[in-house]
Amino acid sequence: MGNKLKFIFRNFPLAEMHPDATRAAVAAEIAASQGKFWEMHDALYENQEALDPQSLSSYAADLDLNLPQIDGFALLTAMRQHLASAAVPIAVLSSSLSQDDVTRSSELGANRFIVKPIELNDFMNLIAGTVKEMLNL
Repeated sequence: MGNKLKFIFRNFPLAEMHPDATRAAVAAEIAASQGKFWEMHDALYENQEALDPQSLSSYAADLDLNLPQIDGFALLTAMRQHLASAAVPIAVLSSSLSQDDVTRSSELGANRFIVKPIELNDFMNLIAGTVKEMLNL
């Protein structure tokens, strides 16, 4: 817009009109902090009827946002329920060595459970193997 005009977009959530408005505004600001405001804006606008925490987590995962405070099991469940990611291979990357976490991840639809830390080459081989399995190669 040149150096004389600056476009600034601000969220003014109207929680009394839409109970999830504030939560959606926070999701947009989290995305903005990672350079993906407009992508999240578009996802929120296109899915105005689904702004619950699980749906917001799914949109954030679709945008590859860093989500350290998100419950991974809830996110996995939301991703498997969301049509856009229902058939996408999902590898859970966790520091947990718990067999219960491995089992629960599998039950919720994860294709692979990877314990970190992991060497990059090993990680890439596991991902390649998962894709080959999904494609029946």
